[in-house]
Amino acid sequence: MFNYLKNLLKLNKTIVPEENIVRDWQLISKSYAPPRRLNTGLEGLPKEIQEKALLGVTAYLWQDRNTGELRRKELPGSDNPVLEELFVKVKQFGPQHIKDENGEIFILSKYVPQQVDPLALPRR
Repeated sequence: MFNYLKNLLKLNKTIVPEENIVRDWQLISKSYAPPRRLNTGLEGLPKEIQEKALLGVTAYLWQDRNTGELRRKELPGSDNPVLEELFVKVKQFGPQHIKDENGEIFILSKYVPQQVDPLALPRR
């Protein structure tokens, strides 16, 4: 066992130190896992898993162009603004019905002001 560790240390010493390597990271993959609605409570789960379950997770995969090294980074939530996505859906498909946790329904639609003739008199 000791010889294995000794050989491993020798191998690590032959690798070029990181400060001499010029890094050129390129984003090669991005994925998003949306939040899940769980029927059971989250109380027994670790805090990190609770956060991922409630907010969703965005995972980034970066690759160094010079060495080919890969790095993966996970962040809670989405990097796409939800409100912007809703606006795009309203423009493409019309009014959007959104139901919250309490069952209340909200409608998001484009506001079109009424065209009123300023010289017209109100009808009685």
